[in-house]
Amino acid sequence: MEFLSNFPTDMRFLIFIWILAGGLSAQSDSIFVIDAIDLENIAENEEIEGAVNIEYALDELVEFFKNPLDLNKADYNQLESLNLLHESQILSLIDYREKYGPLVSIYELQAVPRWNILTIQRVLPYVSVNSNRINFIKFKDRATSGDHTLFFKVKRVLEDRAGFIDDVSPVYLGDPNHLTLRYRYNYGNKLRWGLTAEKDAGEQFFKGNNPGGFDYYSGFVYHYDPDARLRTIVAGDYNISLGQGLIAHNSFGSGKSAQVMNTKKGGRVLKPYSSVNEINFLRGGGLEFIINDDLSVVSFASRKKVNANLLQDTIIDTGFESFSSIVSTGFHRTELEQEKKATIDQTDYGGRINYKKGSFSLSANGKSTLFSQSLDLSDAPFRAFSFEGNRLTNVSIDASYRYQNFNLFTEGARSNNGGQAYIMGVQSSLHSTVDLSAIYRNYGVDYQVLNANAFAESSNPINEKGLYIGVQYRPNTEWAVSAYHDSWKHPWLRFRVSAPSSGSESFFRIDYNKKRKYSAYLQYKYETKEIDSSIEAATRPLVSRVLHRVRVHLNNQVYKGLELRNRIEFSGADFENSFNTGWLLYQDVIWKPIGRPYSFSTRFAIFDTDNFDTRIYAFENDILYEFRIPFYQGKGTRFYINSRWNITRKLTFELRYDTINRIDVDRIGSSGETINGNRRSEIKTQIKYKF
Repeated sequence: MEFLSNFPTDMRFLIFIWILAGGLSAQSDSIFVIDAIDLENIAENEEIEGAVNIEYALDELVEFFKNPLDLNKADYNQLESLNLLHESQILSLIDYREKYGPLVSIYELQAVPRWNILTIQRVLPYVSVNSNRINFIKFKDRATSGDHTLFFKVKRVLEDRAGFIDDVSPVYLGDPNHLTLRYRYNYGNKLRWGLTAEKDAGEQFFKGNNPGGFDYYSGFVYHYDPDARLRTIVAGDYNISLGQGLIAHNSFGSGKSAQVMNTKKGGRVLKPYSSVNEINFLRGGGLEFIINDDLSVVSFASRKKVNANLLQDTIIDTGFESFSSIVSTGFHRTELEQEKKATIDQTDYGGRINYKKGSFSLSANGKSTLFSQSLDLSDAPFRAFSFEGNRLTNVSIDASYRYQNFNLFTEGARSNNGGQAYIMGVQSSLHSTVDLSAIYRNYGVDYQVLNANAFAESSNPINEKGLYIGVQYRPNTEWAVSAYHDSWKHPWLRFRVSAPSSGSESFFRIDYNKKRKYSAYLQYKYETKEIDSSIEAATRPLVSRVLHRVRVHLNNQVYKGLELRNRIEFSGADFENSFNTGWLLYQDVIWKPIGRPYSFSTRFAIFDTDNFDTRIYAFENDILYEFRIPFYQGKGTRFYINSRWNITRKLTFELRYDTINRIDVDRIGSSGETINGNRRSEIKTQIKYKF
């Protein structure tokens, strides 16, 4: 760790004391801290950074945080919508209520079979017991008895960036301020409506290409269980979740993560959309009808404009006739980005028919997508089976069956070119202390789908065969051991993989939790994957890239109001006879004095990684209802501080400052985001008004 020699003596002493003493921490009041481990592993597996890419999947969890789910009234579908409980835990709670009656207190959850301390801590911010809220039948009561909340956020990078300098190309058209306005109405998660407006840094505001103010607007109205026959109605922007994700699914929480049992997808089919992510949503309306006790029907339709890279016929000038890709960044800062804005019409429609009898459920799903122009991809060999054209239709059958302690689930899908994809899985409580989850998937090389979200190593359920096995062992209330192994093959080429390839991933974690005092865990992940060699050749050979990640995380609540969190993590990458390493060390302090209207959380981190392969992801606290998962790469330090002041019961003010200092570079960022220097700092403030 010669990297430490680059820091002053007093800083090196602080690091030395940390290593000797072992930092301790616990959860802060940030909404997503309890689920931070899941978010970090998801970000790491999907190779993404920040909140934008998966924020849309967490909208419903945000609503449960603001309006907790009453565990005495919640049915199976509502409990499944949390995406934090696996099958046996949901059934255990329902069986417990039927046997002993309603829960008297949230602390009674400790008596529910298969609900350990870790499970309770994970769901605690999103649930309640014996809610006093009355389920009014009349729409007028629901529409006038809920809560209104208004958020206004401003953030800005303090250093000058290339895009805001006139003599540098590309030049941003707008100012450096990032603005977000959110309005929400909520009545017990039954009736909700809202509006979201956003302007990214560099986009114009009430001038130029945005005379109407913000660059992005999104709104919705959502009504759940309005009467006996109509279960759900949604209008405006929304999302759909069908089966196990072979067609579409936007729920969060199922996949490869530290929660090794959360592998089955579920939850409500229709959900409102309120994210600032400007893609991967539907705009129109959807309905869910209850035909009888066993049969329900969902239908939906959408039409919206999307950003795209257009292709023009250079021989015959007939205008734009096709596009090469959809642009997902959502940025409209430059003239070139403006040219790609809202250039293609996308129409989606489909539905689901579900039959449910006792513990058996069977659904038929369908979704069609129609573009106003034809998608025309490049001739790269790995895209030989990819979708091209202007219409794509997917249909599927999914089923699940519960028998004693076993839950079986499956889905088979087909695209209109004849491509097929299948997934089947089982979750089981083998013993009161042992749970098992297994999934086999076989996604055809020629299966075509847009924006699906099934269990997979790849971002889309195509060109993959694999088997996943996860086990969780809880010998007592203080200890838990989790592990999984996933192996897969790709029968066809992939991006930067010039031949059929394979890989595997193993994960092990051991948790220790001392109630209300401290907790700790040790985590190790090993992954090997075949990719193209770096050797320049007409046909590149495949070589194995091996990744190792070891993490030690220690938690302690020193006393009520003061929490500390510490972590040390190591990474290693073995590729073409070269072994690169990385490490991260951080200290968190969360101070929330009892009975005081103010609080703050802060972090100081040191990192040293050799290259991109050894980058390390780490969850960060942020302002209310937001989060960040940056990756640490290179050599340097990172610091942030969040402060919150509840001015009145209705008005809350928050301020965040963060900065990263790189000692290995003299320039940060690329293109218009380039900063001539080794520091990048950002300030963010948010006002929340509830009425």
